[in-house]
Amino acid sequence: MKKIALFMVAAVAIASCKKDYVCKCTSSATIPGFGTTDSSFTVDINKSKKKDAESKCKANENSSSGSYMGFTFSYTTKCSI
Repeated sequence: MKKIALFMVAAVAIASCKKDYVCKCTSSATIPGFGTTDSSFTVDINKSKKKDAESKCKANENSSSGSYMGFTFSYTTKCSI
């Protein structure tokens, strides 16, 4: 009986390591003549360990810039749990 109880406690402990997380991202675009515009979005990350959730969240980050007809534009997205 003790072995069964110990197994149940261990199973609950292992299962509780995985949680649902919300990744919050903020994007910023700078376009000459139009200024800067910001937006945000969330990504649900279900049943993950914190380290895995952070990695999945950071995968949504990006940054780019370029120029067109003498105007330089940029776009950046930063994310965190």
